[in-house]
Amino acid sequence: MHRADTYSVTPELIREFSRTIGEVHYPVLVAPPTFAILPWLHAHRTALRAFGFTRRLPRVLHTGQTLSIGRLITAGDVLTTSIHLDSVRRFPDYDMLTVGTVLTDHAGKVVQTGTSTLLAATDPAVARAAPSYLDGRLRPGPIGPLHHGSALSGAARRNLDPAVDFDEIEVGTPLPPRSMVVRQEDLATYAEMTANLFESGGSRSEAAAQASIGTAPGMLRLAWLAQFVTSWIGDPGAITGYRADFSHFCGPAFRSSEIEFGGRVTAVDRTHRTGVVTVDALCRGRRLFSGATAQVSFPPRPSGPGLIPGPLGSSFWGRCR
Repeated sequence: MHRADTYSVTPELIREFSRTIGEVHYPVLVAPPTFAILPWLHAHRTALRAFGFTRRLPRVLHTGQTLSIGRLITAGDVLTTSIHLDSVRRFPDYDMLTVGTVLTDHAGKVVQTGTSTLLAATDPAVARAAPSYLDGRLRPGPIGPLHHGSALSGAARRNLDPAVDFDEIEVGTPLPPRSMVVRQEDLATYAEMTANLFESGGSRSEAAAQASIGTAPGMLRLAWLAQFVTSWIGDPGAITGYRADFSHFCGPAFRSSEIEFGGRVTAVDRTHRTGVVTVDALCRGRRLFSGATAQVSFPPRPSGPGLIPGPLGSSFWGRCR
């Protein structure tokens, strides 16, 4: 277990992150659903150092991410991130890490949890020391609440107000297709913003170098996924979780590229009024995800007059069309 420093959420930081991912439509005090990216990136880097893995950013590949949301993050939150190394699989040239993350607020209530799958290039010195950190205080193991689903039970959820009528969806219902234009400057801005969380100047230059080859980091893709699903359901608080496996390809850097999003409902639970949405995203004919889903929740059926949910009101798609 590694506990990172606390992380204070300010209105300015929410605005900057929203602009960076192209999400400019939320009220000032409410962060986008994937705002946890910021403290988690900082915590991941700190934890990798504590666990004894390489410090060089390009040598850590993010291949998969899950995110369970108890409530949206708001300005004024003081967040603490706990990192737990769940498992390590050793290969000759790299290690496959499963890292669990728990985000708690100032009252100690769990706000969001997640699991990251990382491929870290093996450092010979770390490989020689492997028995010491695997058998010591950083020994992999489960963190109860994260794996038993009870971590988010204490999170206060507001009343949901989706734009989609739950009774009108079924398995196979398509989501309206959307497209967005991503510029190379957007990738550079994201790389610079996230690099500012790191301590060394080298990390900032290495992150910017990643943007220069035209590859979007996994966490940024997750933010785009969240925007697409939110544009359909209308209420970011109705999305309770994401799961994404990232595809990785490199090509010549383009000044701008169009990403086409599509999706469909793949599961509906009439009893609990929840559903699962599967999303596809294509850029220059290549998939951004080898698999991506979002879990959505709907309010109880209205039991009286004046309780019919309505749309949130504003578009969620900035430069998207």
